[in-house]
Amino acid sequence: MLENNSFEGDDKTFNGPYKHKRKDGSIVYVEIYKNPFKFHEREAHFNIIRNVSSDIEKEKNLQLYKSIFDNTDNMVFTTDDVGFIQYINLPVSTYLNYIPDDLQNSSFISLLEETDRIRINSLVFNSKLNDAFNATINLKKKDGSFLKCAVTISPVIDFNGELISYSVIGKPEEHVIEKIVEVKTEVEKPVVKQADDYINPQVLTTIFHEILTPINVILGFVQELKDSVDNPNEEQVEALKYITENRIQLLDVMNSVAEYSQVNIEAGKIKVTESNFAEIVETVNKELKDNTGILKEKEFLYGKLSWSLEVKTDILMLKTFLYVLSRMCFKISQKKELYISGYQYDEDNFLVSFKDDEAEISDKLLKTLDLVFKSKDVSFIREFGLSRYSVLVAKKIFEILQGKLELVKKSGKDSEFGFIFPIILRVDTSESVVEESEEPVLIEKKITHEEAPAMIPEAVTTDSVEIPKIDWNSKKNEHKVTEVKEPVVVQAKTTDVVELETAKPEEQPLQQKPKELEISRLSCLYIEDQVDSQILFKVQMKELKDMKFAVSFEEALPLITSNQFDFIVMDINLQGEYNGLDALKMIRQMPVYAKLPIIAVTAYVLPGDKEKFVAAGFNDFISKPIFREKMIESLEKIFT
Repeated sequence: MLENNSFEGDDKTFNGPYKHKRKDGSIVYVEIYKNPFKFHEREAHFNIIRNVSSDIEKEKNLQLYKSIFDNTDNMVFTTDDVGFIQYINLPVSTYLNYIPDDLQNSSFISLLEETDRIRINSLVFNSKLNDAFNATINLKKKDGSFLKCAVTISPVIDFNGELISYSVIGKPEEHVIEKIVEVKTEVEKPVVKQADDYINPQVLTTIFHEILTPINVILGFVQELKDSVDNPNEEQVEALKYITENRIQLLDVMNSVAEYSQVNIEAGKIKVTESNFAEIVETVNKELKDNTGILKEKEFLYGKLSWSLEVKTDILMLKTFLYVLSRMCFKISQKKELYISGYQYDEDNFLVSFKDDEAEISDKLLKTLDLVFKSKDVSFIREFGLSRYSVLVAKKIFEILQGKLELVKKSGKDSEFGFIFPIILRVDTSESVVEESEEPVLIEKKITHEEAPAMIPEAVTTDSVEIPKIDWNSKKNEHKVTEVKEPVVVQAKTTDVVELETAKPEEQPLQQKPKELEISRLSCLYIEDQVDSQILFKVQMKELKDMKFAVSFEEALPLITSNQFDFIVMDINLQGEYNGLDALKMIRQMPVYAKLPIIAVTAYVLPGDKEKFVAAGFNDFISKPIFREKMIESLEKIFT
C-alpha cells in the first residue's frame, strides 16, 4: 500500500518515487507504471511496481561524493583507459595554472618528469592496473616548473569488469618540499667545502646535454667517413685506428658522465625494493653484451652464484654498481675472462666478488681495485683508458649501499676482490643528503669457499688496451690483511648456492634458416628534433626504400595517417608538447599501428634504461649515435 494512499502521475509512464509500506511495516521507495485498459466494460489499470530504494541510496551517495569532490583541495583528474585527460577539477587549475581546455585530451604523463613518465606509463597505463596505485611524482605547471605531489591512481571498471578509465587524485606536498630544502641547504654547505672534487650534478647534466648532440653527430659522420675509405694507405689505416680508439673512449666518457650525474641526483632518493640477486647479475650481463663499445674478445662468467639469494636494496643503484665495476675490470685486466660471484656472507649481509682468472684474481686487478676504493686521487685510472667519472660513480654507490671491502682467500692466497652489502638496506629517511664518508673499511678476516665449478661462458667483448707498466712490488701498493691461523669458513645450506655447470650439448632438430633482412624493401619514419641527427640517419641508412622525418609528434601525425611505414624510429626527448613516450602511447591507439615496430633512441643510456623503455611499449632501444650496425642489428631482431 502506498503511504498516505496518494498517487499522482501519468499513465503509461513510471512515476514516483513513492514510499511503499511492506508487509513487515518497513518502508521502501517504488516507482509505479499504470497501463489503463477495459475489463468487462469497466475502466481498469494494470500496475507495475518496481523497487528503486537502492537507486535512491546511490543517488544520495553520489550527491555526497559530488559535494566532497567539488569542495576538495586535492587535484582530481579523470582519464580514459590509456591515460588521456577527460576532466580536471578547479584545484588543478589553481595549483598548476592550466584551464580545462589546456589539458583536455592530452596525455597525463606529459605532465610528468622523464623518470616519472617511464614509471607511471609502465606500471599503470601499460599494465592495465587493477588496484589503486600510490606514488610521489612531480607535476609540471604551465610555467614549466614542477610541483611535488602524492598521487593515488585508481582504475574505473564497468559492469563487464573491463577497465574504462582512471581517476587520479593528487595532494601537493609544498610544505614537505620547503622543509627538505631547508635541511638540504644546511647539510650541503659543509659537504661542498669538504669535497675538493665536488661538481654540481645538475650543472654537469645541463652542460652534458648541451654538448651531447653535436658530439654524437660528429662521431656518426666520422664513422661514415671511415667506412667510405675502400683501400686506405698505411697512414690512413693508422689514422683510422686512432679515430676508432678515441671514438670508443669518448663514448665511454660520455656514458660515465651521464651515470655520475644521475647517481648524484638520485643519491637522496633511495628506493628500496626486493629482487633476486642472480637475476640482477643476468640483467647486467645482458646490458654488457648490448653495449659492446668497449668490450671485445672477453667473457663475463659466473662463479659461485646463489640463485636463492633475495636482497632488499636500491636495485637500480646495485645494477649500476655491478655494470660500472665490470666495465672497469675489463679495462684494467689483460685477462680474457671476468668471473663474478655472489652469495650470502652471514645472517645480515651478502658478498659480491670479482676475479679475472678461474683460479684467482691477478695482482694487477687486485691492487688497482684496492687503490680505486682506498685512494682519494683517482687520476691514475686514466692509464687504463678509463674515465675518472666511472670511479666516482662506483665509489658513490658503494657508499650509498653501505658497502665494505672484503678479500676472499683460498688456501691462504688472495682469491677474489669482494664487496659486502647489507641484505636489507636500512636508510635514514631524515637525511636527504648523503655525506662523504671516510675511507671504506677493509675487513681483516680470512674466509674460504670451494673452487668455482665449470662456468657457462657468456661472450662479452672488450677492446684490448695497452696497459702502462706499474711497479706492482711497490710497498705503496701492498695489501695489508691480517692472517688468521684458523680460517673461518662460511657455512651455507646446500640449497643456498647453485653451482653452474656447462650444459652438455644436445642434438637439436634442424631449424629453418631465418630469412635475411632486406633493407631496401623497408620504409621508415624518423621522429627526431635535431636536423643534424636526421641527416646522419639518412646517410647511414641510405639503402632504405623510403624514409621521412619529423621534428615532433605534432609534425609526424599527418605523415603517420597518410603513409604506411614498416617501422618508426623515435627520439625520447622531442620538441613540442609530447615526448617520445606520449607519442608512443598515441600511435599505439591507431589500429593500423598498434603492432608496428617502434624503436626508441636517446642521447645516452644508463643501466636499466633499455628495460624501462621496452616495458613502456617500445620494441627496442638504441643509444645515440645511431651507427648503421646498431640499427641493422635491431631490425634483424625485429624482422627476422
